[in-house]
Amino acid sequence: MGLVIVAIFAVLLFGSAAAASTDSTQPNVITSSATGQLLVNPDQVEISVSVQTQNPDVKTAQSDNAQIMNQVMNALTTAGISKDDLKTTGYTIYPVYGDNTNPFSQNIKYYQVTNTLVITQNDTMKTGDIIDLCVANGANQVNSVVFSLTPETERSYRSQALTKAVRQTRADADATAAALGVNITGVHDATIGNSLPPVVYDNTLASKSYTAGAVPAPTTPVTPGEVTVTASVTVSYLFM
Repeated sequence: MGLVIVAIFAVLLFGSAAAASTDSTQPNVITSSATGQLLVNPDQVEISVSVQTQNPDVKTAQSDNAQIMNQVMNALTTAGISKDDLKTTGYTIYPVYGDNTNPFSQNIKYYQVTNTLVITQNDTMKTGDIIDLCVANGANQVNSVVFSLTPETERSYRSQALTKAVRQTRADADATAAALGVNITGVHDATIGNSLPPVVYDNTLASKSYTAGAVPAPTTPVTPGEVTVTASVTVSYLFM
């Protein structure tokens, strides 16, 4: 009698498991990924310049540096650049030793002070003029020139790139469905990929040094070029 009960229980358990597996069917999907790209003109530039001074007396090196940097900033604001568009991004003081062959030498030759300023502007065509103005007023290093898009412009172009990507996923899914002899009936899910900020660097000026107060002649040429806005998406389409 006990064996009969166990056998009946096993049959019921197996039958329940079979019914559950039948009910949990997965949807039929075609998954497609695509990336949309747009080449656009940048509408923002960040120019990084530095004032570097050297003196055996650290306070003198600091004072000279402050005087020159104030001169640079005053020239920029006089030219119509807002103080809100000027940002100090680095300030360093370190000793330079006279005997480079002896790593344990404590003979300080001079102190070097470097103050770095970033100028942000929306008129990219004035980049060369801004560099010339900084150098003419004492900046003696150009660290980088970075062209990019303002957040508002980037959002607008990213929406266009996403639309382009989605259209490509649908075209690929339609082609796949036609080859399989099935029809797309809807969308199961969609995932938007991460994107990097669209920037382009003018490496011709990176880490370039100038003689203090020198003026590049006639005008420093800077060409913005184009930045690439990308957006990727993955869509799973239902079919039957």
